[in-house]
This record gives sequence, structure tokens and C-alpha cells, in this order.
Amino acid sequence: MACEAAAAVSGLRCSTIRYHLQGCAFLTAMLVGTALNAAVAQGDVDAPLVIRDVTIVDTRDGRLRPGMDVEIAGGKITRIARADRSKTRAGASSIDGRNKFLVPGFNDMHVHPLQPDYDVRLVFPLMVANGITGVRVMASSPPQLSQRRAGTLPTGSVAPEILQMAGPPILGATAPTPQAAVVEVAKQKQMGAEFIKIIDGGPVEYQPGAYMAVVDEAVRSGLPVGGHVPATLDIRDVVAHRMTSVEHLGPDAGLIQACSTDEAALRAAFLKIPSTYRALEPALFKTPSIALPPVVLALFRRMIDTFDEKKCGELARTFAASGTWQVPTLIRMQTNYVPTDPRFATDPNLRYVEAANVRQWRMLLSRFERIPAADRATLADLFRLELRVTRLFDANGAKMLAGSDFGGSWLTPGFSLHEEFDLLSRAGVAPLKVLQMTTLLPARYMRREATMGTVKVGKDANLVLLDANPIASVGALHRIRGVLRAGRYYPRAQLDAMLRDAERLAATNPETPAAATAN
Repeated sequence: MACEAAAAVSGLRCSTIRYHLQGCAFLTAMLVGTALNAAVAQGDVDAPLVIRDVTIVDTRDGRLRPGMDVEIAGGKITRIARADRSKTRAGASSIDGRNKFLVPGFNDMHVHPLQPDYDVRLVFPLMVANGITGVRVMASSPPQLSQRRAGTLPTGSVAPEILQMAGPPILGATAPTPQAAVVEVAKQKQMGAEFIKIIDGGPVEYQPGAYMAVVDEAVRSGLPVGGHVPATLDIRDVVAHRMTSVEHLGPDAGLIQACSTDEAALRAAFLKIPSTYRALEPALFKTPSIALPPVVLALFRRMIDTFDEKKCGELARTFAASGTWQVPTLIRMQTNYVPTDPRFATDPNLRYVEAANVRQWRMLLSRFERIPAADRATLADLFRLELRVTRLFDANGAKMLAGSDFGGSWLTPGFSLHEEFDLLSRAGVAPLKVLQMTTLLPARYMRREATMGTVKVGKDANLVLLDANPIASVGALHRIRGVLRAGRYYPRAQLDAMLRDAERLAATNPETPAAATAN
């Protein structure tokens, strides 16, 4: 039943949950070879290419540098100078950049594209078509880690760079004791995990000290560690132990209860609730009556009603002073807490999602709609509070990254990151900061400022050409004229062709083994 409960709200099939826990083999359906990945980008990656007379956007401070020629060769930016056709390398192809704005490629810093519910032949080109040139993969199986190390992970010829990849998520079942936590972290490092993902929930509790032992051992081993913070812990302690990133604003009570004037009492109450019910995702559809446990709803209502903005600002400053990042994934929180928003079920981008996944999501929606109205109101209030918390974290200097949590229900690859941009703006984050959260700040998080995050000579040629100024409006990030991935240019016409190919593939893909065995 734990699998069915987790599958119900996450939007994943039970087979996918088992995949993460057991490390099942990578599905052969994910092999490359479709028309999508046979698409050829404009020009040879090694041949010089010039974007002429373009406005470069400086992601560090938002300054604009109009009238620039940007030369690219060998997958790198090789020259930037004032527009002057006479000084361009002979034989270079050119792109008209007049009235266009050049920014680094977007990075989605929280995705799950490798789970067996999805076909990377469809997923990865959709990401590139939406300007995403880098991703942080939050979970994989041991065979996939082995393929990653060997350079044989089948991602296809049109795909963002995998910046960082975790192994199977660690939870109470795999690290119930501090001793088991040390062993599991060492095991994952040996398998090739590039960071550790830790989550709460499920039928097996972390014993005292086990969760923190995962964090401590990861730090000691030189591995980043990120994930969900249990409501039973003080998130300040997690930050003090140098957790690298907290995902989803906690999620649920993991962070927000620290902003409550009733914080100590709330934490004590959560300690009395089994881990299966503490987090909303596994609890949300636990019972056939589709009713949340009353005690959990009461605690969340109490947490909302006792929210203190001053305490939240202080917590944000604690994050700002630490090395711990926050990845809000507001779009994922919205699909969790407010899936009845009609725009999800009627989203035209569902045409890029395979039918088996859409059926699963509609089934979850029908179940959610049977939750009592008062309970749904509490969840909607929780989402509105998360928007407010995001604004406070931004205003107080907390380090944040943009991520969509693609892999959950009502999230379409690539498009969901753009929905995240809009929600960050709705929360009150300025356009420059939103741009930074998907470009410059991922470079800092990855410690790769020498190769990504700004448009400068020597940087990787992962770039997005926009029709409008992204410093003036977040909406400009949606107006993509072209994408450069590792120096290959995909003009708007080809991006549109990739979208059409994705639509055809979604419509014609057979049911995957995961769908056929779904519980």
C-alpha cells in the first residue's frame, strides 16, 4: 500500500516507485533512433558561426550590450566584439541578431527524466526546444549510473547536458540507522552517484540521528546532498550540518513550520505521526475515502495560521549566510496542492505527453476532487503561503535555483520550467533574479562559472536567443528565437519541427512496460 499511496499523489506509477527503490534496468524504450533525435541542427558544430548585431544580456547585473557580434566555434564562444562584418572569420555562417537578446542556456535544476514512465527521445528534445541546455537529474538507477560513468547513457542526439545525477533516493527503508546511512552513502558514491538525494516518508522511519548521518557522511565524502527535510527536524540544524540544497521549500512542513510562532509544538506533534502520513504526498490519497488524516490537516492549518513573516525573514537570512541552496519548484507545489486549477487538465501542451501518463493524472484529479472542500482550501492556502515564503527568501538573500520537478503529474517537459518562471514572478521575484536562477546561479551551484552562466569568451556555447528583453519582463523568457546547444544552432523553425515530432511520438508511442504493469 505504501507504493500505491506514494504513486497516487506523485503522479508516478507504482512501477516507477519500485524502480527508484530497487534500481531496475533502464527500459529499452529509451534507446535513441527516432526522427526526433535524427533532427540535424543548422551547421557543423566545429564550423564558425556568428550571431551578428545582437544584444548580450549580462546575467550578473542585467546590463545590456547592444550591437555585438558573438562568434562560436568548436562548441565554445570564441570571440565577442562590436558588430563589424569585416572582422568575421572567413567561411563563418551567420545569424541575424538585430533586435534580439542573447542569454546563457536555461538550466532546470530539479528533474526526473530517466524514470520509466518517460521516453527520453521525447523528453529531452522538448527541453531543448524550450531553451533548456542543462539539467540536474534527481534520481537514477544503479544501471543508469554505470552507463553514465561509461559514457553510454542513452540520451539521444538532441538533449540538454546532464549537469549532475543522483542515484536512488535515500529514505528510511534504505538508511534506517546512522550506521546504515554511512554504508548507503558509501555504496552510492562507489556506484557513481554525483550527489545524494534524501527524502522523508514511507513506512520505515529514520531512527534518531539517521537522517543527519546521511547528510554528514555525504559532506565528509565530498558529495553534495539535497532533498526533503522531515517535519520532525529543525531545518536550522540541517543547514548547520551543511546540507547542499533543500528542495520544494521543505516540502510541506519541513521548512515552513520554522516560520511559525507555534514551531516547537508543531514539531512535537509531527513526531507523534508516522512518517507515511507526515508528508502530504504519501498521505494525500492514503485511504479509499480520499480524506487526509484529520490530524495532519489540522497541523497544516495551524502552521498556516501561525505563520510569522519576521521569523521567516530570519530563517531566510540563516540560509543566506550558509552554503545551503533552496529549489522552490513552485509549479510542482501548485500541481500537488491545487491540481483542480482548470488550466492543468486543459493545457494544450498535454499533446506532448503520452496517453498513459495523462490517464494517470486524470485519475488522480478525479480522486482529489472528492477531498472535502475545507481540506482543499487548506492546501490552496498552503500554496499561497509558499509563494509568500519564496518572496521573503528572495528579499533576504537566500540562494535559490529554478527547477520544475518534471516527472510529476501535470508537468510537461520543458514547458514546466517556463511555468516555474511565471510563478516565481507571481511570487514577487524580479525578472533579473528569475533569469539568474536558471543561468548564473546554477553555474555557481555547480562551481562551473568558468564554463557557464554568462555570455563570455571561453564559455560553452549553450545559449538562448530571445525576441524580447528578459530584464524587462519574465515573459520574454518564453519568446525563444533560437537555441544553441554545444555550439549547434536550432532556429525557431527547427524548434517548431521538434515540437511537432514530439507530438507525433507522444501520440504513437506504445504502452511502455511501466504502463502495462501499473498498479
